[in-house]
Amino acid sequence: MNIFPYPNNRRFLTIICSIIGVFCGFFLTLNTALVIIVIFGFLLGFLVISKTSQPEDHKFLFKIFPIGFLSRLLSSTLFYFLSLARGGDGFLIMDDGVDASANGWEIAKLWREGLFPDFQTIYRIVPSTRLGAYHYWNGFVYYFTGENPLVMFFINCLVGAFTIILIYLIAKEIFNKKVAIVSSLLFAFWPSIFLWSTMNSKEPLTIFFTCLIIWSFIKLRRKFTTGYLLIILLSLVSLYKFRTNVFILSGSALFLSFLFSYIKMNKMLKVTTVIVILIAILIIGTNLGEYFGHTVIGYSIIGGNIFETIDYAHNVRTIEANTAYFPDIDISTPLRTLLFLPFGTLFVAFAPFPWEISSSFQLIAFPEMLVWYILLPFVFKGILSSLNNTWKKCSMIILFILLGVIFFALCEGNAGTLFRHRSVITSLCLIFAAAGLAQSFFNKE
Repeated sequence: MNIFPYPNNRRFLTIICSIIGVFCGFFLTLNTALVIIVIFGFLLGFLVISKTSQPEDHKFLFKIFPIGFLSRLLSSTLFYFLSLARGGDGFLIMDDGVDASANGWEIAKLWREGLFPDFQTIYRIVPSTRLGAYHYWNGFVYYFTGENPLVMFFINCLVGAFTIILIYLIAKEIFNKKVAIVSSLLFAFWPSIFLWSTMNSKEPLTIFFTCLIIWSFIKLRRKFTTGYLLIILLSLVSLYKFRTNVFILSGSALFLSFLFSYIKMNKMLKVTTVIVILIAILIIGTNLGEYFGHTVIGYSIIGGNIFETIDYAHNVRTIEANTAYFPDIDISTPLRTLLFLPFGTLFVAFAPFPWEISSSFQLIAFPEMLVWYILLPFVFKGILSSLNNTWKKCSMIILFILLGVIFFALCEGNAGTLFRHRSVITSLCLIFAAAGLAQSFFNKE
C-alpha cells in the first residue's frame, strides 16, 4: 500500500527527510542513540498512522506528525545546549528532570556492573532523595545509551508527537475530521504541553498513556478485542507506576463510563448524578493508594476513613504554604470540603491569574492563559453538546475531566505543580474546545 498517495505529500516528505538527514548528521558525532531515536521515531510514526487511521486522514497526519516531532526535537536541542551542556541547571527543566537523570544514571551504573539491589539500597546510593518509577525508566534507557539527558529529551519528543496522533484519532471517533484537525493542531503547539514534551518530565508519558486508554476504550466499545483490552491494562499499569493519581482518575473514569453507558438520563440529571458519584469516587479513591502500598501525589496516606482522608487532602494542600493557594482555608471536614470545592474548582480552571504574576515562570504562562480563557466557553459548549449527541463515545473523557478537576481542587496546593499536572486535563479539554469552535464558526455539525 502506498502511504504517500498525494504528490504534495511526497514533496513534503522529501523536505522533512532532508532536514532529518542534516539533523542526524550533526548528532551522529555526539551520540548514536540520538540518531536511532530520530530515524526509528519517524518510521514508527508513519507506520502507526498507516495502521490506525483511514486513508482520508493520511494527508493531514503525515504532515502534522513530522512537524510536531521535528519542532520538539529542535526545541529540546536548543534547551540542552543553552543550559545543561554548558553546566547549567536545566533551564526550564527544573529539579524533577535533573533528579531523574542523575538517579537514573546511578541505577544504570549498578545494573551495568551486574548489581540489582533493592529499592532501599538504591535509595541510599542515589544523589537525590526523590526516587520513583520514572527514575528507573531513566536508568533503563541509560543502561543501553549511557548518560545523556538529551536522549531522554528526544524520547519525550517522540512520545509527544505520538500523542498528537492519538488526539486526532480520539476527536475523529467522537466528532468529525474537522474537529480532529483543529484539536490536534491545538494540542501539537499548546505552549506548556509542547514545553513539557521537550524535557525530561513525566508529563508526556502521563498524557500519552491517558489518551491511549481513552482511544482504546472507544475502540473497545465499538468492537471487543483482546488487543485493545491489553493496551488499556498495560497503560493503567504504566500510569500507576509513573503517576498514581492519574491512574486513579483513569480507572475511576473507566468504571463510571461503563456504568453510565447503561443508564438513560436527561442532560441535567446526567450532570448532577455524575458530579455526585465523582465526589464519592474521589473520597474512596484517595484511599486506594494506601491499599496499593503507594502514594497518591507524593505524600503518604495517613488515614483509612473518610474524615482522615479529607484531613490528608487538607495537609497536602498546605504542605508548601509559600506557594499554596488559599492556604488558610480549612478543608479538614467533609462539610468544609464541599464548601471549598467551588472555589478550588475555579482556581484549577483559571490559575495562574494575570494579577498574581510574581515569577518568570508565571510570566511565560500568561499568554497561554489568555488563550485558555478565550477557549473555555467553547470547551463548555463542546462538552454540553456531546452530552446528548456523543455521550457514549466521550463519557470517559468528560468523567476524567470532572474527576480530575475535583481531585486537583482538593489535593493540589502548589500553584506551580497544579499548572504542570493540569496539562493532562487541558489536553483533553482541547478536543471539546475544537468541537465548540467548529460548531460556532465552521459549521453546525
